[in-house]
Amino acid sequence: GKLGHGTADFPGNDARLTLWEIHGRYNPGKLDVSALFARGSISNTAVLNQTLAGQPAPVPSAFDGWYVQAAYQLWKQGDYTVLPFLRYERFNTAKSYDGLVAGFGVGPLATETVTTLGLSFKITDGVVLKADYQKFNQDNSRDRYNLGVGYSF
Repeated sequence: GKLGHGTADFPGNDARLTLWEIHGRYNPGKLDVSALFARGSISNTAVLNQTLAGQPAPVPSAFDGWYVQAAYQLWKQGDYTVLPFLRYERFNTAKSYDGLVAGFGVGPLATETVTTLGLSFKITDGVVLKADYQKFNQDNSRDRYNLGVGYSF
């Protein structure tokens, strides 16, 4: 839809965000494989970016990404389930720009590739504890360990 929603004096009232994705899941027995591809675009970013001259993060005109993930039910007893997983993803949050004024000093980003190895521990239906390690290909300074709690209702 349109980004400005008709807001008075918003320079990007004609800018339109389009986002689409396709995903799939295959779950035979103890194996769980999922994949997703998403692509987005923002039209008429030239006007928006002219108002952001000098800012470190202009508005991109295109972005995309995808991942493939596999998990395996290693152990299950009652509500408790242990699932190791591996995810491979590639994404670019600023694949291209339109209408950047001179002096912005930025250009399209390189596509990042991330490999994640982790473990999910489901403690009841809808509640999970997760731990993983992420390895970034382009920017190794972003390599990290993550701990998380998930709740689905």
